[in-house]
Amino acid sequence: MDITTLKTEFAAKNEVRAKAYDALVAHIRNVLEANIDTKVAEVSRATDSMAEITIKNDKHHHSFELYYDQSFGEKSRKLKLNFGCFGSFSSDDACAVHYCEVLGHVAGILSFLEEYLLKIPKAKALFDAYDNARREAWKARHALEDAQREERKHADEIKKSEIASKIVVGAKVVVSKKSRWHDETVKTIEHITEKNILFKEDYGKRTKKDELIANILSNKWEIAA
Repeated sequence: MDITTLKTEFAAKNEVRAKAYDALVAHIRNVLEANIDTKVAEVSRATDSMAEITIKNDKHHHSFELYYDQSFGEKSRKLKLNFGCFGSFSSDDACAVHYCEVLGHVAGILSFLEEYLLKIPKAKALFDAYDNARREAWKARHALEDAQREERKHADEIKKSEIASKIVVGAKVVVSKKSRWHDETVKTIEHITEKNILFKEDYGKRTKKDELIANILSNKWEIAA
């Protein structure tokens, strides 16, 4: 399959993945926002694997996370809560009080949230659709990347052949290009063997032919005009 077709296929499958992702995240946000006090907390971030709940009007940005990615070896997703401690506080610390209230509330309904986030038919369908779309997009992307690597490899082989055809006795090679600190250095090929070349200026020191070609291919060296 040609690269243009592979690009089109990847773009189409990635669009399906993006739409499935958006639908899944919308579901997650809807369930969480319907079950937390949005006057004091908000779903500040939601992805296909985690959500973050942040306390509003809190200069320290206290938050806790819910994780529901499918861990290796697990047959199904599980909802897990993660939070950090931030020291002692008094009753007039409204943000800390609200944090604990929201945290306690979410912990208390964790099994309920797990059911509606992950297990009801709608949730399962959304996760399945996203997982399948992501898998198909991943396969399409790698097929494209493999084809692009092969194309670059083929182009490099053509360039190597072109460079090899210019490696002849008497050819001049710029081995150090001109810069603000020094003039360019040009060497002349004096002798060629199957694997090596000898520059006249190197007094018998050999340079591997593959090294010469690689340096020219990478634009470090160049055949002098």
